Amino acid sequence: MRMISRVTGKSYCPEDTCVILNVKQVAAYMDNGYYPVDVYTGKDRKLCFAFLKTEYGKELFDKWVRHEL
Repeated sequence: MRMISRVTGKSYCPEDTCVILNVKQVAAYMDNGYYPVDVYTGKDRKLCFAFLKTEYGKELFDKWVRHEL
């Protein structure tokens, strides 16, 4: 099922995304040119940032885990 983001206007499949709640991690990703496809509020009223699963996203995640980002 495809979704259309009310924030970005982009169409995407939720199965093809990963959701990040850590705003510092989101900022680090965006500083490196990796932008969310959607932003929405979760059940606990926290912001949820949905990123498409890509190889570049995996590279950034690996750097984040190693504290290199």
